[in-house]
Amino acid sequence: MEDQIATTQPLPVLVRRNRLALAKSGLWLAVGFIGANGFVAGLIELVSGGAKPLLAFGLLLGGGLLAAGAWWRAQAVIAVADRTPAAGVGASVHKRAGAAARM
Repeated sequence: MEDQIATTQPLPVLVRRNRLALAKSGLWLAVGFIGANGFVAGLIELVSGGAKPLLAFGLLLGGGLLAAGAWWRAQAVIAVADRTPAAGVGASVHKRAGAAARM
């Protein structure tokens, strides 16, 4: 027989938390996309030679840092949302495993 996963929080709380995490992650991904566009614009300006090199390097550096930071933050928000309910699940599964081993 399969073990059922039990959580310590009611389902509406988990759904609300996951929706909020997805919304936050989506906003960070949008910011990362803006940063990636800045990086590409800086790369194009650097290669074409149309702008001052300092401006092109600024766009490259700023866009790259913004994209990497925002994408890392989006992943971190999802990881925290995934990890939060798992703490309750792990505790309940370990309690059942310990109780079954004692029988």
